[in-house]
Amino acid sequence: NTSIKQVLNGEINKSVNSLNNSLKFKEMGESLFSPFIPLGNLISPKETAKIHNTFSFINYSATSLGNLHQTYIMAESLRQSLNNSESKVNFSDLSLALHSNLSQIYENLNQISFLGSGNKLPVFLDKNLQSSESFKNLNKLEEQVAQYIKIIDIIPEILAVNRTKTILVLLQNSQVLQPSGGNIDYYLLITLNKGRLISKTYYSESEL
Repeated sequence: NTSIKQVLNGEINKSVNSLNNSLKFKEMGESLFSPFIPLGNLISPKETAKIHNTFSFINYSATSLGNLHQTYIMAESLRQSLNNSESKVNFSDLSLALHSNLSQIYENLNQISFLGSGNKLPVFLDKNLQSSESFKNLNKLEEQVAQYIKIIDIIPEILAVNRTKTILVLLQNSQVLQPSGGNIDYYLLITLNKGRLISKTYYSESEL
């Protein structure tokens, strides 16, 4: 939880340190637990499986956070390049790297969701998860990641072109549902030239 909050606040270095510390404790726990697996399978196979699932759960969570760190850094590089005429960012390569990272995050979230349901984890951990707001919003996060992947895939088409391009973006209100996804509150008209932001103008629905 600490590492997640830090990365969401943009504290990447602190988040990486928290993640590395968590991984050290996880590795220590695995090394201590491994010799007792055969005996545990004989005495209480279900509980032994739950402990094994706990380490898998931590692995998927750590991998997701690692990919999230990388994604944040690449997204920041993309943002900074938009207004930098001297930027040498290859938008096609960056799009592929972001797609790969987000796809891995999506797969890991699926596994985390699977392990966190159906009493597959020890009782104390299961109770903490069920009361965690982050875990409760996991399905929503999966949907958002899937949407981000779709957006990332059009980056080369939008930015990696050697001409001026004008794009209309619809800003929808998710609180007012429509067949298209949400009620349109604003329109954003942006003009790009070779991946550089030239202008942006917001329009309300009544202005069009």
